[in-house]
Amino acid sequence: MSQNRLAPIQTPEFRQPPIPHPHQPGTTCPKPPKRVPPPSTTHNGHKSAPPLPPGDCRTPIPLHRLHPSLLPAAGAAPAQAQKLFSTSVARAEELSERPRWSYTPEKKNAAFHPRVKNPQMAFSVNEDPALLDAVYTKFLGVGGENALTDEVKWLAVTHKSFDQGRRGFNDKLAFLGKRILVLQGTTVLLTSQAPPPASTDTYNREPFNHPSLEGLAKVQAVDLGDVLSKQRVGQLARSYSIDQVTRWKPRNPLRLGASGVDVVLTTSVYAIIGALALQKGGEFAGQVAREKVLKPLGLL
Repeated sequence: MSQNRLAPIQTPEFRQPPIPHPHQPGTTCPKPPKRVPPPSTTHNGHKSAPPLPPGDCRTPIPLHRLHPSLLPAAGAAPAQAQKLFSTSVARAEELSERPRWSYTPEKKNAAFHPRVKNPQMAFSVNEDPALLDAVYTKFLGVGGENALTDEVKWLAVTHKSFDQGRRGFNDKLAFLGKRILVLQGTTVLLTSQAPPPASTDTYNREPFNHPSLEGLAKVQAVDLGDVLSKQRVGQLARSYSIDQVTRWKPRNPLRLGASGVDVVLTTSVYAIIGALALQKGGEFAGQVAREKVLKPLGLL
């Protein structure tokens, strides 16, 4: 029985061939796997690192093998990121402190001006809040500088020609203010006592009369368009020194009359009335329209 037993099979010992070092002469690097190269620029505009060449088989050195002086400090961000975030935060705080009327939004500025600016055509406007408050006090009386907020005070005297309208303008406020002035002027004419018309009837007949119709004769006799003309309202605005604080850009600074200064000043007066109606109510705006505009124009 012992002679019939099979002897165990002797298998040769497997030995793995030595792997050549990649930097030894006469050796080639293994072919790296295919990968998609990263984009040349990132989302914030910074250039990314170029991809490694196909024949480069270097491996990064582990951090634990670096010298302690080369290791980054704990919790420290890259210098570029620190500079970016610190600058952006400071810039945001700076913009939040500046009032809206005092600067042009940066996103609305062109990279360059397509036309060469002529120094002789430059036109300076008021940037002093104290002068603006003095004009509102002169126009509205004592405490008039507090009737509107700072932003609305500047908006009411800013024409759409100033800074290409990038800081806001007073067109909509002027539309509302003109409607209020026309309403108050018509009401004044209807409630005023009209002189009796001269009778020209040969038969001495008397037409129908009613107390509600007594003011119609004066409404037809007085034209509000002539009372609120741009020349008269513009002259009234000059008496209140509104021309010193109105921000606009004339076509020719040497000829303000031909550039439409009366229209611009009339728009500012209308806009102030409209702004008062929105912030102080229609009753307050109507009172200002009667006492500060219609009465000096001779309608009351």
